[in-house]
Amino acid sequence: MHRRIRHLFGLLALGAMLAACQTIGDAPVVAEPAPQLVAEPTAPTDIPTSADAATAVLPLPGSASQVEPALRVPHIYMALQPDGEGKPVSVVFAIDASRDNTPRDDTAVRLTPENGLCNPQEMRGFNFPDRYIARPMTSEFEQSEGLTVSELPGYMALSVSNEMVAIGLASTLEDTRALNICTRKLWERLIAGDS
Repeated sequence: MHRRIRHLFGLLALGAMLAACQTIGDAPVVAEPAPQLVAEPTAPTDIPTSADAATAVLPLPGSASQVEPALRVPHIYMALQPDGEGKPVSVVFAIDASRDNTPRDDTAVRLTPENGLCNPQEMRGFNFPDRYIARPMTSEFEQSEGLTVSELPGYMALSVSNEMVAIGLASTLEDTRALNICTRKLWERLIAGDS
């Protein structure tokens, strides 16, 4: 799955994928408590696979069996890009295919919500600031804590919202609504396309 998700980043330039995550829509902002992991979203999603199917192949905690490499949570890096007061905040995502702390070598996607659109933009690479390059947002650690691939849309949306509030780009989670929705939609499309 990791390889296919990474491949989908390369296909984001295609009109169908971009059109699928163009509009912000009316999805609610994820306002979960501050735990490390996000529960499945309460609103229905268009992901054709169930969480049970995705987690059925994961080993029980403490078991010796290994997770299939295709079901590993990818190393996802994220960076916020403020464009000045009164202008939208962008978020950039990249999957570090080599898992060696070099996401700048991989395709990245920037989302810049404005006027009801998510405005996804594919980039050949992105130089992540030190604050965001220290460690990926998701890796084997988050997977060992229980994060599954099917939970990535909610987890990434909440991560974006929490980071915006933490660094003062938003006062409340409600202020992060546009970027939260666009992030969730992007990762829902990536996972749905990967099924």
